Order: sequence, then C-alpha cells, then structure tokens
Amino acid sequence: MKRGRRIIDRVLGVTGEALVTLGVVLGLFVGWELWWTDLGANRAQADIVANLNWSGTPSASVSGTPGPSPSIANPDVVFPINAPTLVKRTDAPPVLAEPAHATTFATMYVPRWGYDYVRPISQGTDKRGVLDPLGIGHYTGTAMPGGLGNFAVAAHRTTYGKPFNRIEEIQVGKHGILMRNGGSSGLLLPQVATDYGWDRTTFLEQTCHKAGLPRDSWKDSNTEIYIFSADVF
Repeated sequence: MKRGRRIIDRVLGVTGEALVTLGVVLGLFVGWELWWTDLGANRAQADIVANLNWSGTPSASVSGTPGPSPSIANPDVVFPINAPTLVKRTDAPPVLAEPAHATTFATMYVPRWGYDYVRPISQGTDKRGVLDPLGIGHYTGTAMPGGLGNFAVAAHRTTYGKPFNRIEEIQVGKHGILMRNGGSSGLLLPQVATDYGWDRTTFLEQTCHKAGLPRDSWKDSNTEIYIFSADVF
C-alpha cells in the first residue's frame, strides 16, 4: 500500500510540475504575442515609412504616442504635409494599378489617432506575408486610390503594432457598425444604440449577435469592423 501511495504521489508531483511549466510557457507566449510583437512591428513599420522617402510623408513614431495637433491656439506646430498648389482639373483622376503582393504603395495618416500616426499600406491581407510584418493590407479586388468604389483595408487590433486598435473611437449615436467574420456579417445603424440606450461595448456585442457570431467576436483578430456615419430622415 505504501509503495502504491508513493507511486501515486510521484505521478501527481510530476503532473503538477508539468502543469506549472506549461503555465509559465503559456504566460511567456502571451507576453511575447502582446508586447514583443508590438515592439518589433512598430519599429519595422516605422522603418518602412522612413525608407519610402516620399515628399510630405509624416515621420512615424515608434512609441505611437500622439503628438500635438496644429490649431489656431497652437500656431507653432507646423503641419507635416506640404500643401500642394491647387490646380483645377476636369479630366478623369489617375487610378493606381494594383501592385504585386506585399508591395507597399501608400501610407495611412490619421490625425485623429495621433499627430504622428502614419502606417504603411501594402497589397494583400494574409497574416504571414502582409499583416504581421507590414501593418495595413489592401484587399485585392477593391478600389485603388483614384478609382470608384470602396478602398478596403485590414490590420491587427491587438498585436503586431495593432494599427487598428482604436475601437474606443466608436461614438454611440454617431457611428454605425458593420462587422464581418468568415461568411457572417451584420450591420447596425447609429440610431439603434441610441434608441436602446446601449454603451459602446453593448453596441459591439449586439452587432456580433446581428451577424450570428458570439458576442465577444469583436475582439477576434479575424473579425473585420467598419464604422460609418449615416444621415437618417
């Protein structure tokens, strides 16, 4: 009996040590996924923008800390994009042809997300070739700059520099939400959240429900979230 008990204790001890080790490994992986991939991707994307050498391209910040915004009250801040001389054109706009896969062809500059927010846009939306190393990806087959239609892009919201992590920018009552994941999609107009008294999180969860997805699918990195404004008469 004592020998059998010792064997059971040894098995339990080994199992416990294995579970603790597994927990440590998983914790390190989560830390690497959430922190280290952000650090490396931020640096890589900043280098891509810097190496473009395009005139008037704002400098990308590695830290992502928003800088000051130009305003009348802050006249010493110089807007980073050189304003071109305006010339009236009546001909059709030039349409950029779709480049080869993983080719960086544009940058996204969103002053509302920070004075120094600028990210590269590359062709394609696969994780390994575009979204992980390059940042923002352009959906093949959607409109290119200058063309008619929607210019659709995708990017991570929680890892690899999280270019699209500003979910909190959704303003209840002002923005509607279109959500897609796989073959499922759902859309709610801005006034729906106001009519039901939802907060931002509930609005996102209800849009997931409308799409037939689990309520926390808006946190899924594979979920595409689009916000829009609408005039309701």
